[in-house]
Amino acid sequence: MNYTTSADIALYLGVTFTPEQQAAADAVATAVTLYIDRYVGRSWQATSPVSGEAHAIVPPVPGDRGRPARVFLAHVPAVAVTAVTIRGSAPAATETVLTADQFELLDPEHGVVTLVTWWSPWYPDQLPVAPWLAPPYGDALALVDYTFGAAVPADVALAAQMIGAAEMARQIAVQSSSASVAAHPELAGLSSIAVGRNDIAITRSEVTAATGGGAAAGADLAPVGSTARTILDSYRKVVFA
Repeated sequence: MNYTTSADIALYLGVTFTPEQQAAADAVATAVTLYIDRYVGRSWQATSPVSGEAHAIVPPVPGDRGRPARVFLAHVPAVAVTAVTIRGSAPAATETVLTADQFELLDPEHGVVTLVTWWSPWYPDQLPVAPWLAPPYGDALALVDYTFGAAVPADVALAAQMIGAAEMARQIAVQSSSASVAAHPELAGLSSIAVGRNDIAITRSEVTAATGGGAAAGADLAPVGSTARTILDSYRKVVFA
């Protein structure tokens, strides 16, 4: 499910696409959706419920006595966590199914799940031992079954529409420039014309719209300071490496 459509992009630009431009806008909508997922570190494309979604377990640091480990879900807002299984990352690792009182959806909005019982080499008597984990904590994974609100947030959809419209405007400008040069080859490489009182200044460039990629060539899809970037920044997920 894309976060915007060719129809949304055309509406934002106030234009009617040709069939070729509509096909290009469909491709842009898909690319923008993937870009947003990578940028924010989460996705609204999946269909709820999710089964067996694998995540690295983020353990408490040594000295955080009594604090739980955490798991950060990919899809938010989470509605309910129905099952959690923990295991190592090695092939055919032993799996341990947690009981309902051993995990909690602590922060549904941000998809934070706490594992309230956790083996610790410092406090083995307080928490259940998982012998397949090597101290300190090993490389444990959590396999989570849960449901989430599947709707794309309105501001994310707006950001996708803005980004898609900017890219389509760039492509249309490139096509228009290329068409002008094809009709008037003498304009090829012409950058600007300045008419003064007694002279005319002509500036030429070796870079054309086709080779340079348009005015936005080299720019981020959502440049720093843009409204779309500001929206997406509010959804960026913290990544623990």
